[in-house]
Amino acid sequence: MRVINKYFFALLVTVCIIQFSGCFYLKTDSEDTGTFLPTLDETQTELFFGLSKPDGTSVSEYEWTKFVDDYISPKFIDGFTVVDAHGQWMDEDNKVLKENTKLVIIIYKRSREMDASIASVIDNYKKLFQQGSVLKVTSTVNIEE
Repeated sequence: MRVINKYFFALLVTVCIIQFSGCFYLKTDSEDTGTFLPTLDETQTELFFGLSKPDGTSVSEYEWTKFVDDYISPKFIDGFTVVDAHGQWMDEDNKVLKENTKLVIIIYKRSREMDASIASVIDNYKKLFQQGSVLKVTSTVNIEE
């Protein structure tokens, strides 16, 4: 029984080392030879804005640019990224729908103010363009400069 526990413990330690080996590393380059531990408290939120409207038209490039200028830029002055994407999803009738999408990626320090800003952007988009939802994906990320 002790032998099994010893091997189980060794396996568990090995798995943990493999699992977490990417979290910390030694940065060695000509400018900085010290130990570098990446920050673990950055948040990345990805917002997927479908461009199809219920009336069969699409959010135009002009409408999107105005939305970014009026609602996104003022809330995220430190920056964000917009990516053109193409998505698909299944509606309640099991019909596959495809639509053009704008993906907005924001990396920031998590706070109540930032959470409120993201919620405000989502709410405004839904109201302005008669959208049922905006997909939001949030995760913790490591930043290396």
